[in-house]
Amino acid sequence: MSMQKISDRPSPAPLSRWSVIGVLTLAHAVGMLQRSSLSVVRVELSADFMLSATQFGLAASMYFYAYTIGQIPMGYSVDHAGPRLTSSVAFLFVGLGAIVSSLTHDLTLLYVGRFVMGLAGAAIFVSLMKAQSVWFHPNEFATVSGIVALFTNLGALTAQYPLAFLVSLVHWRVIFSGIALFSLLVAWNIWKYVRDRPDGPSFGPASIDEKEKPHLPRELRQILKAPGMPAALAAYCLTQGPYMALSAVWGVSYVMEIYGKDAVFASLLTGCLILGMMGGGILIGCLSDRWGRRRPLLAMTSLLHLAGWLVLLGVDNLPIWAVFASFLGIGLANSSAVLYWTVMKELGPPKSTGLVIAIGNTASFLSSALCTYAIGVLLDFFGNLGVLARYQRAFWMCAALVALSLLVLFFLPETGAGARRNRTGKASA
Repeated sequence: MSMQKISDRPSPAPLSRWSVIGVLTLAHAVGMLQRSSLSVVRVELSADFMLSATQFGLAASMYFYAYTIGQIPMGYSVDHAGPRLTSSVAFLFVGLGAIVSSLTHDLTLLYVGRFVMGLAGAAIFVSLMKAQSVWFHPNEFATVSGIVALFTNLGALTAQYPLAFLVSLVHWRVIFSGIALFSLLVAWNIWKYVRDRPDGPSFGPASIDEKEKPHLPRELRQILKAPGMPAALAAYCLTQGPYMALSAVWGVSYVMEIYGKDAVFASLLTGCLILGMMGGGILIGCLSDRWGRRRPLLAMTSLLHLAGWLVLLGVDNLPIWAVFASFLGIGLANSSAVLYWTVMKELGPPKSTGLVIAIGNTASFLSSALCTYAIGVLLDFFGNLGVLARYQRAFWMCAALVALSLLVLFFLPETGAGARRNRTGKASA
């Protein structure tokens, strides 16, 4: 029997591979919408449930905590049961959790609903990256990741101005219930259209080499011991945490409280974070694949990320156009996530792509949850200060984390195609 691997197979028909990626991208976009949706209903939600800043931060971060907990089990399931089964069942529970969150009047059930959504939603991005690694050539991975980031971030962008505008017209519970029902429809479409690999049944491993007996502890050790993997994980979560806390939760509140703007305007401005990442993802993915380098681009994006935070911190009476520029720059810098996904995939075992991405997301979403909650705690802790001073104290923490990521990059090996060609040439010389 042939031991033919994925990379040796003929390229699948473009329509079929883009159909698979398209449905999973839609699911992830809906998940991004649900993840970020609380930011524009903070006032309404706090009034309904009588929430403090800390309680609201906890409600928002429940999704992140659950997403973090679910990553490794979901990644393992994706590698061994396949993206189709794992993601379709998981997204069914995303819809059910969203229904609970949108209808309950009990704070505990709100937490539970958000937790279920995050736990089940952990499967979607991992399934997307696994399918992408199977259906596309390795030299296309960063480019396709950028395209995926563009469309999935439409979900996060919808959670800003469009959602705020709808909430100004209709009660938030009606909007959130509609999103929940749409999630159930997406789950059915995943089952109908997604296939695990180009040339076979819907279930099972993507290559014969992956039919070895599953062993989670062994696979975890292989991934975590891969040279450069700890540095990649650390740098990724140090940049992702501050960005997610700002874009998904605290950015809208910052603009509303500092500049006295309404939620619609604040969400429109905060959407610049997502617009920056959407545009930057394709740019940095294509550039990295063509150049064959990852690390220099990661360093440049971390510098831009840090500069964006320092602009917010450096001037007390910062004009609104400067906030716009800062948010756009931070979003553009966070398109580095496209490269971190690629680097982690290249550092880890090919048969464990789902688990590799899951471990990366575990680190980043733990950082996001802690950063989101910590900002709420710091805002309450410095409650005796003015509003601007409170946010500045909290945002200094975010700037420090991004600065630390620059130091970590010194320990990250180059994984791009150019470096691989150089290593191959030296080995054959």
